[in-house]
Amino acid sequence: MEQAPKVLFLDDEKNILNSLKRLFVNDDLCVFTCTNGPDALDILKNNDIAVIISDNLMPGMNGIQFLQQARRITPNSVRIMLTGNAEIQAAVNAINEGEVYKFVTKPWDEDELRNIVFHSIDRYKITLLNEELGVRKTELEYLNEQKNQLIGMIAHDLRNPLTIIMGLGELLELQLKNALSKKQLSYLDRMKSSSLYMVNLINNLLDVRMIESGKLSLDTRQTDIVSLVRESVDFNNILAESKNISINFSYEDPIPQPIIDRLRIEQVLNNLLSNAVKFSQAGSKVWVKITQTASELMISIKDEGLGMPPEDLGVIFEPFTKGSVKPTAGEKSTGLGLAIVKKIVEGHNGSIKVESQVGFGTTFYIVLQLPH
Repeated sequence: MEQAPKVLFLDDEKNILNSLKRLFVNDDLCVFTCTNGPDALDILKNNDIAVIISDNLMPGMNGIQFLQQARRITPNSVRIMLTGNAEIQAAVNAINEGEVYKFVTKPWDEDELRNIVFHSIDRYKITLLNEELGVRKTELEYLNEQKNQLIGMIAHDLRNPLTIIMGLGELLELQLKNALSKKQLSYLDRMKSSSLYMVNLINNLLDVRMIESGKLSLDTRQTDIVSLVRESVDFNNILAESKNISINFSYEDPIPQPIIDRLRIEQVLNNLLSNAVKFSQAGSKVWVKITQTASELMISIKDEGLGMPPEDLGVIFEPFTKGSVKPTAGEKSTGLGLAIVKKIVEGHNGSIKVESQVGFGTTFYIVLQLPH
């Protein structure tokens, strides 16, 4: 059961304290009253007080002096001053200096004072919640950094031996091609393809680590985007032709040159184009198109593939997430490519979205900003 919020009233006149206490007698509050500053400070040291309401004119320690010390003891408590009209300027100064949240003049309106107290309790709860969220955020950031460091160490240690295995496989195939049986050559092909898959997975892990740690650096410059897209189309046509898939490229001439990191956007294009081929049936088509507005350039990649159900669309850009639809020729996927694509595009102050329908294919849209 949640503990009742605690409120402290400080005034040297007991009749005022009694009237304040009566005002909240039917509310689920824990009310403390005190007639002097030192005793009130002792209450603060031993209780989590949500709201402090203090008179200003008191013998010995006045209200402002008390609230200054109260702020050091319980900085999250909401501090309110009761004041007469002649002391309003002092209360305003205390607000400006951060000692007081607000002031209430005597005689007070009961409904107004009640609203102020309960609003201040909500403010206190929100402050505590924000502090707790800040602590959790710091903890999660630390754990994420530890995870990224571990991924980095593992990936670097694995990539070198895998590269050697791939090189030895290619050397064996080159030197023993005529001496090996078809079955033995298939073993070599499997070894090379599995090693290549692992190297790509490691490279993707390193990309995710770099992006999540905020270390994605972009070497941006004005780039001939038409030439870049055409090169990616030509590169992916090799895989497409093996499945009898054609990639068609069109654009609205003239296309301005955006300021981008050529290698990173090439990585985005190759990922999306290879996915379009992976998830398309033999004999189908893929369309790549560049269009523009006054301030933006858009690259769309549309396929006639299997399409995705609505539940996949909300998660496909998350790391290590694979959709329910499988590649048409058993191609492998790491579940990292689209997460990296999204981060790279957003690193360019751009955006990426997807439209898809089961049985009717998928279209990805990359939007990049044009120079002013």
